[in-house]
Amino acid sequence: MPKSTDRQEERADAVRRPSGFTNGLLSSRRGSLGKVNGFSSEDSFSKSDQSDGRTNGRTNGRTNGRTNGRTNGRTNGRTNGRTNGRTNGRTNGRTNGRTNGRTNGRTNGRTNGRTNGRTNGRTNGRTNGRTNGRTNGRTNGRTNGQTNGRWASAVNGLKWGFTNGSDGGKTNGLTNGLVNGSGAVNGFRLSYQGRVVKVRDANLRKKVAVIAVLAALWIVIPYVGIHAFPKENVEIDGYFLDWVKAQVYRDVPDASNQDVSIHEYAMQRDSDGTYFYIATDGQMLSGRDNGADGFYIFIDRDCNPSTGYLVRGLGADALIEIIGWNESVASASSSTFDPTSDRTNFGGFVQISEPEVAVSGGKLELHADIITCTLSRAAILARHSETSSDWSEVNFRTAGSAIRVIEDHDADSVIPETGSQHILTLNITGKGPKATIQGLSFDYLGNVTPGMITVKEDGRVIATANDGNLSFDSPLVVDDELVSLDVSVEVLSESTYGSIGLMLNRTNGIRASANISWSVEYAQHGAKVSYVGAAPGRIAIDGAFGDWDLRVPMNDLLGDAYSNKTLDYGTGDVDIAAVKVASTTSVASFYMSVNGTMLGGTSVPSELVRFVLPEPPASNFTDVILPMYGSDFAFVFVDADLNQSTGFEVGSSETAIAVVGKGNSIIASEAFRYEDGNWISAGSVDAAIDAYQLEISSLYSTLGLIPGQTYPVTFMAQDWSGREDTMGVALPARATAGTRAYPGILINEVYNQAKKPHDWIELYNTGTTPVDLAGYEIWVDGVLIYTFPSVILLPGEFFVASGLNFGVDTLSYVLYDSDGSVVDQFQVPNWDNVNSWGRTGSPPYPSIDKMAPTPGKINKDQVPIPEFGDVVLPLAIIPIMLIAIRWAKRPRGKNDT
Repeated sequence: MPKSTDRQEERADAVRRPSGFTNGLLSSRRGSLGKVNGFSSEDSFSKSDQSDGRTNGRTNGRTNGRTNGRTNGRTNGRTNGRTNGRTNGRTNGRTNGRTNGRTNGRTNGRTNGRTNGRTNGRTNGRTNGRTNGRTNGRTNGRTNGQTNGRWASAVNGLKWGFTNGSDGGKTNGLTNGLVNGSGAVNGFRLSYQGRVVKVRDANLRKKVAVIAVLAALWIVIPYVGIHAFPKENVEIDGYFLDWVKAQVYRDVPDASNQDVSIHEYAMQRDSDGTYFYIATDGQMLSGRDNGADGFYIFIDRDCNPSTGYLVRGLGADALIEIIGWNESVASASSSTFDPTSDRTNFGGFVQISEPEVAVSGGKLELHADIITCTLSRAAILARHSETSSDWSEVNFRTAGSAIRVIEDHDADSVIPETGSQHILTLNITGKGPKATIQGLSFDYLGNVTPGMITVKEDGRVIATANDGNLSFDSPLVVDDELVSLDVSVEVLSESTYGSIGLMLNRTNGIRASANISWSVEYAQHGAKVSYVGAAPGRIAIDGAFGDWDLRVPMNDLLGDAYSNKTLDYGTGDVDIAAVKVASTTSVASFYMSVNGTMLGGTSVPSELVRFVLPEPPASNFTDVILPMYGSDFAFVFVDADLNQSTGFEVGSSETAIAVVGKGNSIIASEAFRYEDGNWISAGSVDAAIDAYQLEISSLYSTLGLIPGQTYPVTFMAQDWSGREDTMGVALPARATAGTRAYPGILINEVYNQAKKPHDWIELYNTGTTPVDLAGYEIWVDGVLIYTFPSVILLPGEFFVASGLNFGVDTLSYVLYDSDGSVVDQFQVPNWDNVNSWGRTGSPPYPSIDKMAPTPGKINKDQVPIPEFGDVVLPLAIIPIMLIAIRWAKRPRGKNDT
C-alpha cells in the first residue's frame, strides 16, 4: 500500500503496519533519513540507502553509542527507568488496574513498575548503556550498521526483525510500537480520516468477566468472612448478618396483617443477657391504619412450667415487650414475674430495664439484660391494634429441635362400649434439626379408665400401653414433614354411660431429650370426651356433651358481640352461638357454646393505642369476682323474684353463676346472690368445658329457686376488654315431668311466601299424651300473629295453622301456651330463595334445614318417632324462646370493663 505524505496518515500507518521502532517513533518515507538507529526504510533498497545504514551505523553507532549510551543510558535509564517505571507503573497500574482489576493493576503496576523500572532502568541503563554503548557502538555499529543497515537484517529493529521489531507482530515492535508508541496506551491517539482504533471484542469480554467476578466476590466475601470469623456477640445495629450463625426457626406467615405475621425468629445468649431476632412478612412496627404493633416475648428462664406466668405451655419468668408505629419503637421494656403473684395474672410482671432495639424493614433485633440458660425456652406473640394475634408456631431455644403438636379431639360423642375406639389424632411437625421422640404421656379425661391405649402411624402400630405412658417400638423421627398419629383406647363392657377421653400431659406429654423443645395446640373436630354406649338421660357435668345433643338449642345470631369501646377486638371467644337449659326437680343445668374458644382469654390484656401507654388490665364489670387479668367470663343471670323492677341491671337478676377462665381452662366457678347492691358468694358450682362448650349445674337451693316456677335467664359471655354478647331464655324449675319437655309440642315447619296471606306454621306432638292447643300463641319477631283455637293434638299428630302473613325477613318464631310460658322457639337463618324451613334428623330434632314444603307430614330427612309409649328422655326440658334481653349499655369507667 502506498504511504501517504500526510503526517496524520503516517501515524495511522505506524499502527496498521508497525516497522519495529525503538520508542515508537515514526519513520520517514525516505530511507535516507534512516531510523533512530540508522536503518533503512521499507521503500529504499539502493546502495545509498544501505550506505546510510553503514554510515549512520558506524557514525551513530560510535557517537550515539558512546554519547547516547552513556548519556541516554544514565539519563534515560535513570530517568525513564524511574519516570517510566513510576509513571507507567503507577499510571498503567492504576489505569489497567481499574480497567483490568485492582489486584493485578496495583500488584503488577507497583511491583513491575517499581521493580523493573528501577532495577532494569539502573542496571540496564548503566550496564547496557556503557557496555552496549561501547561494545555495540563499536562492534554492532560496524557489524550491525552493515548487517542491520541492510534490508534483510534480523536483529535490532529491522523490517523483518524478530526480536525488537516486526511486521509480523513480534515482541518489542508491537509492544513498544503499540503500547509505548503511536496510537497505544502511552503513545499518541491516532486518527486517520475519522477512523478510531477499536478494542477487540475479546478484551471487552475479559473485562466484563473480571467485573462479574469482582461483583460476586463483593457479595460472597462478607458471608464467607462471617462464617469463617463469626462475631462472639450480636450487635444491635439494624444489620442482621450477625444472625447467620444462629439457629433460625421459620413459620408459614398466616396472619391477616402481614406486619405482624411472624415467619422467622431466633434466640442468642451470653453473659450480658439474651438476644432475639424476629422477622415478619411485612413492615416491622408499621402500625398501619393509625394503629400500633406490639411484640411480646415470653421467656421460661428456668425451663420449669410450674413457675412463672402461665402462657402457651410455658412458665414465663420474664417478658420483653416492644410497641411501636411508623417503623420506630414507641416503648420497650424488660420485666420479670413476681413469684408471689397469681400465675394467671398478667399484672405480675414487674419492669426491670429497657432493652436495646433496632428495626429495619421487616426485621427486628434486640438485647435485654435477662440472663438465660441453654435450656431456656421462649414464645413470641405479635399483635396489631384491631386484628387477631399471631404466635410463633413453636416454643424455641437458642438451638436444637422444636416440636409443634396439634392435639385434635375428633372422637364421636358416643362410642361403642366394646373394642378399640379412636379417641384423638396427633399431628406433629418439627423445626430446626430432626428430633427423636421416645414416647408419649397421657392424662385421662372422663370417669372411665381405658383398658389399653394404642398409637398407630399410617395404620401400623408403633406403641401400646396399659397406662398413660407409652414408649415407641423404635424412636419416632420428626422433621418439617407432618407425622400424623392415631390414638385409640380399648373400652371395657362395664363402662356403659361412663365418659372417656385422653389428652397429652402438659408437662411431660412428649418424652424426648432435654434439648428438644415442644408445645401443644388444641383443636376439636368431634368430642373431647365421649360417652360409652349411650349418653345418660340426666345432665352430667363431666366434660362430655353428648347428653346435651338431645336438647334443642336456642341459637344466637353470630357476629353480634358488642363493645362500647373504640377498639373492638372482634374475637369469637365471647360470641354466643347457642344456649340450652335443663332441669330436674332439684337441679338447674345450663349450656353455652361460642363461635371461638370457650374461656380462651388473652395472654396480653392490654390495648395497643398510639401515643397512649397500655392501661392496666381491668376487672369484669359485674365485680362478682376478683380481677382475673386477661380472663374470659361466662355468666348466667336469673331473675329469681320474677320482678323486672328489682335486682341487678342485667336481666333484673337476684342470682348469678360466674365461670372465669383463661387458656381454655376453668379458673373458678361460683354462684352469687345480689343483696343490697352487692354480690355475695353462695358457694361453688360444678362446671366443665371443652374447646367451645360450657356446662354448669347448681342446686335450686343455691340459686334461691322454687320448683314449679319458670324463671327468666340471661346468658352472657364477656372478655377482659368489656366486649360481650348476651342471650335470654326461660328456665322452668320443674316440680314434675310434664309436657314442657321433649317429647312435647314442637314447631316442626315454617312456610313463608313474604307479604302474602298464604304462610303457615306446623306443630308436631312428640309427646305421649294429647294436648289441647286452646290459647296457644305464635309470636313472630316479637309480634303476635296467631292464637290457636281449641284443638286436641294427639301424640304423633301434626297441626297446620294456615292463612297467615309473617312478613318479609322474619326470623324468630316462638310458641307460647295458654299460661304465657314458652313452649318452643324456631330460629330461621334467612329466607333467600327459600319457602320452607323444617326440623331434620333424629329426635329431638335439634337441626333445621331448608326443604320442599310438607304440611301435615313428616319432613324430608326427619326420622319418625317409632313408639310414643317408649320415650327416650322423659326428664329433659323443652326449648324456650329468645326473650331478646339486651343490656342497656351504661357509660363505664376505665376500671369497669
